[in-house]
Amino acid sequence: MCPWNIPHEPPPDYEALLKALPAEASDPVLKQHVVTKAIFRQFAAMAGKYVNLVVPYDVLEGREEKATGPKGCGVETGFIPYGSVSAESVWKTVEDNLTEAINAARQDRLHGNPVLEQTLKDCIALHMTRSYRYMTIHAGAAARAAESLLGNMMVNHPGLLEAEFHRRTGLYATGPEGLAYVLARPLEDWYERMRGPYARVSIESTFGRIREIFRQYEIEVGHATGGSELLISDSPAISYQLSSDNSTVEAINLAIGDSNGTLMPVAPDCIVGISPAARVSHLSRAQIDTFNHIQVLSAARYVYYRPESDLRAFAEVARAAREGQSASA
Repeated sequence: MCPWNIPHEPPPDYEALLKALPAEASDPVLKQHVVTKAIFRQFAAMAGKYVNLVVPYDVLEGREEKATGPKGCGVETGFIPYGSVSAESVWKTVEDNLTEAINAARQDRLHGNPVLEQTLKDCIALHMTRSYRYMTIHAGAAARAAESLLGNMMVNHPGLLEAEFHRRTGLYATGPEGLAYVLARPLEDWYERMRGPYARVSIESTFGRIREIFRQYEIEVGHATGGSELLISDSPAISYQLSSDNSTVEAINLAIGDSNGTLMPVAPDCIVGISPAARVSHLSRAQIDTFNHIQVLSAARYVYYRPESDLRAFAEVARAAREGQSASA
């Protein structure tokens, strides 16, 4: 387990970060990968007469889809709608060495190579922030902040809102709807800024912060054995919390400081995580099943696996368990 050392930092200054962004040198990147193509290539294999294909399984609909190439996996149109070109340049600093780092981890020659070790640490940090979960958290925080501001203004400054309503309409507000009308457009504009420019700089800022936290620790590598295989979701980097006896995973996708560690599959036979000490382990079938189950639980929509693996049946069972958890929540 990681005894996290997370320094306190003030909230980011979004406007200052926006001013520091480089100018976009080309048209926006519309189709963006939430999981790096270099990782999907590790899961690609021959399917029939075709090579380098990955099988998507739709966790929401419960169906296996047609195998596709790595370029078509984990793609979201307009995932980062603002500053996408400069964002891709930041991600590229991690992705350029990623294939070499993954191969080194798979072949037990990672440790002792600080450049490749750092690449995998950065890879985990990248996939924790350039993620559906992070965007959902960011959007939720923006909505709560807007709701709080509206409530504060209506309780503490109703006179200002009433005067502005009268100035705009020539009428007098007769209830809270009229007062809320005054703030509707400014809050909508602010919310759009939060979802666009501010989300862009927030992701990069958080990525940089997590990257620095992970630099203090080591990479742990786990190998799948006995013919078992790992699958990967569209939200593959997971923080987790163990039970008191460390025997089971009790919770996933917590804040890093509340978790016992992080993990991420990078190939059908290899998973990596942040650890206090560099180490290599060989995973039992039970451990692999646990990691695969976590990927299904964490998926925004898809999990992916190697063609001709036996993971479709596993994904179906894990999906049913996920649906059961959702129904009882």
